[in-house]
Amino acid sequence: MEEKIHNTFINAWKPWSPDDDAKLVSLYNDDLCDIFEISKRPQREPGGIISRLIKNKCVSNRTLARLYKDIVAEKVQKRKIRNEEKRGKAVADGKVVAEVIRPALQNDITVTLYRGTYAEVQIELADIKRDMAGLRRGMSEIIDMLKAVYIFEDV
Repeated sequence: MEEKIHNTFINAWKPWSPDDDAKLVSLYNDDLCDIFEISKRPQREPGGIISRLIKNKCVSNRTLARLYKDIVAEKVQKRKIRNEEKRGKAVADGKVVAEVIRPALQNDITVTLYRGTYAEVQIELADIKRDMAGLRRGMSEIIDMLKAVYIFEDV
């Protein structure tokens, strides 16, 4: 994870120089930039920017930093998506679109049904059951005819 952040924010975890601090304070206080804008310029993670703003007494509390709530909401959304995916749910655009209903192993083939397709499978299954009932009736008729032919030939 640290590597992923470092690839996005190339200056993450590097020491801050006095000049970096001065630029940060200027961007936040004079230019009224939000955390996301500031994090792009020195290429530092938003959490690091907030920590530095607290150290430089620009904000007294994390929650008072501009757009802090958006940062938290974004992290919470990402965590929810990760958790849903771990539980076997398919996620698209931050919403659960399908849920694994019943993974089953049959003849070394894994079958996975999703909630979105489960209703469709139930309809197909009902059609198959009707078809099988029809086949049973047809087989019964064939058996009866074969019995009749067999009895007729014995006479």
